Amino acid sequence: MAIAGYIHDDQEGSMAMINDKLVREGEEISPGLRLEKILADGAIFVYKGRRFRR
Repeated sequence: MAIAGYIHDDQEGSMAMINDKLVREGEEISPGLRLEKILADGAIFVYKGRRFRR
């Protein structure tokens, strides 16, 4: 997973550039991997039911 950058914006909606694809919170990046939440200092992902932060 390659994270090029992210924008944290509670009012307009946060998004990230991951694997050359623009994704929003809650979207699936690849099978089994979902971007759960973008924070001011990173992001929370869920992979097959397990959470991790990057």
